[in-house]
Amino acid sequence: MISASVSPATYTFNLLINGLCHSDRLGDARQLFDVMPHKGCHPNEFTFGILIRGYCKFGLSLQGLKLLDTMKMMNVCPNVIIYNTLIASFCRKGDVDEAERLVERMREDGLLPDVVTFNSRISALCNSGKILEASRIFRDMQIDEVFGLPRPNVVTFNLMLQGFCQKGMLEEARTLTESMKKNDIFFNVQSYNIWLCGLVRNGKLLEAQTVLKELPQNGVDPTIYSYNILIDGLCKNGMLGDAKMLMSLMINDGIFPDTVTYSTLLHGYCTKSKVTEAKNILREMMKRGCIPNKYTCNTLLHSMWKEGKVSEAQQLLQKMNERGYGLDTVSCNIVIHGLCQTGEVDKAVEIVSEMWSHGSVALGDLGNSFMSLVSEDDNGRKCLPDLITYSTIINSLFREGNLDEAKKKFVEMMRKKLYPDSIIYNTILHHLCKRGKVSSAFQVLKDMETKDCKRAYGLIIL
Repeated sequence: MISASVSPATYTFNLLINGLCHSDRLGDARQLFDVMPHKGCHPNEFTFGILIRGYCKFGLSLQGLKLLDTMKMMNVCPNVIIYNTLIASFCRKGDVDEAERLVERMREDGLLPDVVTFNSRISALCNSGKILEASRIFRDMQIDEVFGLPRPNVVTFNLMLQGFCQKGMLEEARTLTESMKKNDIFFNVQSYNIWLCGLVRNGKLLEAQTVLKELPQNGVDPTIYSYNILIDGLCKNGMLGDAKMLMSLMINDGIFPDTVTYSTLLHGYCTKSKVTEAKNILREMMKRGCIPNKYTCNTLLHSMWKEGKVSEAQQLLQKMNERGYGLDTVSCNIVIHGLCQTGEVDKAVEIVSEMWSHGSVALGDLGNSFMSLVSEDDNGRKCLPDLITYSTIINSLFREGNLDEAKKKFVEMMRKKLYPDSIIYNTILHHLCKRGKVSSAFQVLKDMETKDCKRAYGLIIL
């Protein structure tokens, strides 16, 4: 266009800026925006809206806010959508105060906040635990028509329902659901799922089961997520028989379990040390063509090590590799913890050292039984030690009285830019105090304060 002496219009620039923002090329989009005046084009409200949305997408809310000031300087009036984009962005970051200032600024510009604006504010307040403030805004939206406030929609109701449930305010949540039913708003599966989550989280499992049965009666089809919510709650409360029965009812209703369903049930059996039943779940899962993920396998792997079924754990690791799941840091940590529990700390230490250069391939050092499950792929090399790895090793070395090696691992961890948390510090404090090395413990305490890590629960021992 430029070579043919055809001057691009503002609309043309807007198309390209929008394309660049969607392609994650925000810097190029901003350069093009800055070039517009030199090409005889002036940004309009759509240009600003596109770029502000791009900044907010990348979490750069302050840069977007600066563009709002630029709009005023260029005599371009912002619209409700631009304000809502910025308000929602600040709300997502938890900056409720800035969002509130933008609402006031919006009114000063003669723009009335709409239901999207209010939903963003309510969501932010609920996420930051300010349920009463959110409830006050919600109430005003329902009754205050003098100031022209927007009426709440189903999203508003769902946000408040979720806020009440997360805060444990079940009576308020129950009252809200009744209000939603009277107003024919409590009709979609999302609302029911929020209510189910709230009931399960607060231990109301019988009521949750009743609500789940109500869905078809009220013309709402439950989803696999609806069933998984309740199955998870039953498993966490040790009601494995009920969870299994619910899964059977789900299948009878034509909804087949997914990986989450089986993994939840498998985890429940592992928690109760019922490894045989857990393995049966895994077999049933595979039989139905439902592919287990790393979480599923790691859950079972951890349970086997915990029960001392080392050979079965090794077989599972081999099958994980054969089926292409690969081994992640969690898998390695389970093996390292298992070795430490069985007194093979030296092997565990060796694996940690090898993980830095070979990833999960380091497990091959355990012996021939593990050699078949290791591979030289990139995923294996990315499997690096983390704080849990070092916490396990350091604790085990201290427990065996090998203080020098424990200190070496602590230094190694720091050298690898893995900075200790309060758990590792407390472990060190506990063992130093237990061995009467109080002066060394105080040195560790000073190091904690220097690193701004102040949760020294280990000092109770002093």
